[in-house]
Amino acid sequence: MSASLRYLIRQGVFFLNPPRDLDAKQKVLTAYRYISWFITSLFYMMGPPRNSYMYKLVVVIALFVFSTIILDYYISSKEISSIRFVAAIETLGLTLLLVPTGGLDSPFIWYALNPVLIALFYLRGVYCIINLAFYLIASVVISLELFSSEGMTVLELIREKSYIILVYILVTVAMRLLASLVKQLDQQAAELQRQKQALCSINEELHEANSLANRSLGHIMSLYHILETFSSREETHSILEQMVHSTAQILESRASFIWISSHQAKPMSILGQGLTSWQMDTLSNYLDKLTKEEEEKRKKRSAIHFKDSSYRIVPIKSSARFYGYIGIEGVSVQFKTSRKESQWNNELKLLNFLGDLVAIILERHELEKLSSKLLILEEQNRIGNEIHDSVSQRLFSILCGVHTLHVSWDSLDEVTINQQLDLIEQSTKETSKELRSSIYQLSTTKNGVKPFKDNLEIYLNDFASLNTIEVNFDYRVAEERISSSLKQALYRIIREAAGNAVRHGHCSKLDIRLWINEASLELTVTDNGSGFNTALILQDEEGRGLGLKNMQVLTQTFSGLFELSSSEGVGTTLQIKFPLGCETEYSIKRRGGAA
Repeated sequence: MSASLRYLIRQGVFFLNPPRDLDAKQKVLTAYRYISWFITSLFYMMGPPRNSYMYKLVVVIALFVFSTIILDYYISSKEISSIRFVAAIETLGLTLLLVPTGGLDSPFIWYALNPVLIALFYLRGVYCIINLAFYLIASVVISLELFSSEGMTVLELIREKSYIILVYILVTVAMRLLASLVKQLDQQAAELQRQKQALCSINEELHEANSLANRSLGHIMSLYHILETFSSREETHSILEQMVHSTAQILESRASFIWISSHQAKPMSILGQGLTSWQMDTLSNYLDKLTKEEEEKRKKRSAIHFKDSSYRIVPIKSSARFYGYIGIEGVSVQFKTSRKESQWNNELKLLNFLGDLVAIILERHELEKLSSKLLILEEQNRIGNEIHDSVSQRLFSILCGVHTLHVSWDSLDEVTINQQLDLIEQSTKETSKELRSSIYQLSTTKNGVKPFKDNLEIYLNDFASLNTIEVNFDYRVAEERISSSLKQALYRIIREAAGNAVRHGHCSKLDIRLWINEASLELTVTDNGSGFNTALILQDEEGRGLGLKNMQVLTQTFSGLFELSSSEGVGTTLQIKFPLGCETEYSIKRRGGAA
């Protein structure tokens, strides 16, 4: 008894609060089933007292239990054949229910629309017609045999109950039309859902393509910055630092490094980002040992694992020399399987490209050093040959003339002596002129040429064209007052400031002013970009970036004053002031040194 009571309570809860995982059709069928049971049972209990109330209560409870069991079968059934069988069983059971409840006069005739609904939603139209015909014929037979007066024919019974039969048929037809409408709505909803999924898929692809485009643009800007740094003829150490930083950005890695092997009596070295000093020392020793093993076994590796860390490495080598390795952290079996194979291969190709680029940079610097030595030797030979062919001959002539004048001084008159002295003086001036011409044949200050200004203008014009911005250059400098090292520093600072204005500030206009006065050299770079909070950037060691650090270091190297002012939305202004009290080529000349 208690088990039956718990079952009834559970079904009552199901009626009041059906499960949320039911679809729309199941919710409609469940709601109509319990509502129709409640209303028909209520009318049955209040109907003519053919039976006792206890009998009627037993019938109502039995119908509730039967309905809930059938409903469970409907919800749990996944095949059409099972639904068809259960619908037939329910129709037969509801037909038998008309026997104790009054035939066509029974209120439960309207409850029999439940299997009709099942047939309409889940089965074909023919099953609905069969269900309707069977139920009406059976109800007419039961009413004729059990509840009609004697001698009444079938036609008379149908005529007498025609309103019930007609309403039942019309309700069934209305349900059929409603079911057809629901099916069409379901098809449209399914089509809309497919379109929504297709739009979501397209949106995801567009988002992925946009993200890929942004990453590619960032990679291109990083590579452009690397090539820009490379073309500025900076020191090898500065370029490799920039390469390490750009490698981490391009490959989206937490840590990156470049390890240079020892060669030509130079010790091995390592530059890294995101690695501790202990990690770099350990990694350097490991790679040195690995290089020796690979030279013996002639076997190259693309990944290494040690000290619970994993790295992807590629060699830095040219056609004639092995320089070292470039690598990133984060390579493991789990790391590889979590990525697409194509993305993994693209990253490997990109890392190989960066390794080749580093090899080109290192080989270019080696060639430049060799070229510089050859130029010095060539210039020494040129000056030596010119001095030997012209200046030395004149000096010999002057020496001979002085010697002759000294020997015959007493025998010569004053006019002849003066003539000889004038001739020696003139020859000395010519010799000095030829000597100066030999030494300063390539001097730019002798013929008014200003290569520093020209180089800056060429760079800024190319920079403006590449980035589609307006660049104004105001140059008021006497180049002979600036040392070659300060010129190189100014070139690097201007290049870095212009690059930051475009990359980070997204400016469209750039004003560069380089002025000189008696005491100082002033450089001002102003852009109309987005600007930033200078207090936060200058206080944050990591947020400053390598370019800003380089500009500050270069300014400090020449005892300059560095001032950066900016705010969000109004652009950025960089002001640098160098004192000119240091030893320069101009100051040496003014003191009477080598001219």
